[in-house]
Amino acid sequence: MTMTMPVTSEEQRKYLRFDTDVKIHFHVPYEFRTEVDFSLKQVPLAEKYIGFSKNISAYGLCFEANKEVHIGGQLWLELHLPESKDIIYMQGIARWCQLSVLAPERPKMYLIGVEVLVVDGVNVEQTTYFDQKYGIVWSELLERVLGSYAQLHKKNFAVTVLRGILKENGRYLMVRRSANCTTFTNKWEFPGGKVIAGEHTSAALKREFQEEVALEIAPLKRFMDFTLERAEGNVEYKIFFVQRVSGEPALSEEHDKLGWFSPEEMRELDISPPLLDVVSRLINES
Repeated sequence: MTMTMPVTSEEQRKYLRFDTDVKIHFHVPYEFRTEVDFSLKQVPLAEKYIGFSKNISAYGLCFEANKEVHIGGQLWLELHLPESKDIIYMQGIARWCQLSVLAPERPKMYLIGVEVLVVDGVNVEQTTYFDQKYGIVWSELLERVLGSYAQLHKKNFAVTVLRGILKENGRYLMVRRSANCTTFTNKWEFPGGKVIAGEHTSAALKREFQEEVALEIAPLKRFMDFTLERAEGNVEYKIFFVQRVSGEPALSEEHDKLGWFSPEEMRELDISPPLLDVVSRLINES
């Protein structure tokens, strides 16, 4: 990728940026040789400065520091992920540098944009590709930084899923996932779904029942909780007993069948894997 100065705002946003808050150590290198044997004199190491990342793209990194750098100059960077001893080593070229703080009572701070050429010894440009699944440009730079960060903190990225058990006349209401679903297709489950950020559990469960089976319900009591660990992040399940307030069950696009089943009939259903233990416990306690 060829970059020239000055860089327009449109060019600066050529690739999708991801906000970060990661500490960066960088230094402007002295002249050096690719081969080092030994010396009778100690050569001083390049002075290091400290900055903090602002955002990152498939090819570049933006960070803030109190050190002005020369446009076109090479930079060696050490990126430290929070709560990790691992260091990601990068080599790049400063493509722009501009003042970010002009207040006289505060020290000068600069925003620095770096085209990253190498990350941990890997040429970034050769690893860049378009991810059709997510519709974004991806690279080894993003994989090393964001992938490592996600793995490190995957327990903090837990998704909460609610399920409601509605029992009437000794039978339980269950729905079957349709072919439109990307996971657990044709599997039977209890109505429910994911909690939206900032949404109360009770409100989320009521919303999901209205959306999925057109019922107004009221949560009664918690039946069981459990967490499934996955590479992309944990899924926390909360299972409730509920009661119907009003309405008649109706299907949504997410499901193609619904029915009321006795405990014995539930044994014959192809249950969604995360709910197998829930159904087993219901059957045993019936």
